[in-house]
Amino acid sequence: KILDAGFPTHPPFLREEPNIVKKKGKAISMLDSKSRKNIRGHNNMIDILHKSLQLWQDQRAVEMRELLSSTGNYKNPRFFAVCQAIIEAGAQNPDAHHETAEKREIEAFLAGRRAEAGAMLGSNLDSYM
Repeated sequence: KILDAGFPTHPPFLREEPNIVKKKGKAISMLDSKSRKNIRGHNNMIDILHKSLQLWQDQRAVEMRELLSSTGNYKNPRFFAVCQAIIEAGAQNPDAHHETAEKREIEAFLAGRRAEAGAMLGSNLDSYM
């Protein structure tokens, strides 16, 4: 258990507002992009991912690309690795439902970025992501 391993029981990310991590009793969960209405700033990759997903869902692709570019994530392989890790996280938990709305949303988002990369780079996706 993490709490038994000497980690703080109230780390900073549980105290910051707006809080993307919710703790109720012993259960800890993380909000998805649809649950976050007022993302202020772009302090971390999850904020950037959630804001990008919101812009993409609202069909504001130019703003989404500007956000990803201005934060250095437009071609950042780490950003895409985090997206992929979120998609695959459910597979590690046998009790988790593998087809969540968040998983489908991020998969569609990544598919759009891959299609865009193919058009931009003549299908050389490895140099893009």
